[in-house]
Amino acid sequence: MSKKERVFPIDTIGGKVYKIRNDFGFSTSNGRIDFYNFLFDEDITKESKHKNVYNWECSEESLPVPVIKRICEK
Repeated sequence: MSKKERVFPIDTIGGKVYKIRNDFGFSTSNGRIDFYNFLFDEDITKESKHKNVYNWECSEESLPVPVIKRICEK
């Protein structure tokens, strides 16, 4: 059974990142990892990529300026 993805309020920065990720088509089970790869070319673990995007979406940490810049450039 697959895990249900948490939905974030769209009126938050994290909710906007979630919407943007899905608008780009990264809504599959590996969507967060694929979205991270789309934004950055870094050699970190899949788990770290997933956790980074998850943290951006749930606003557990502030969205770093380089991330905002990369999203805007895409």
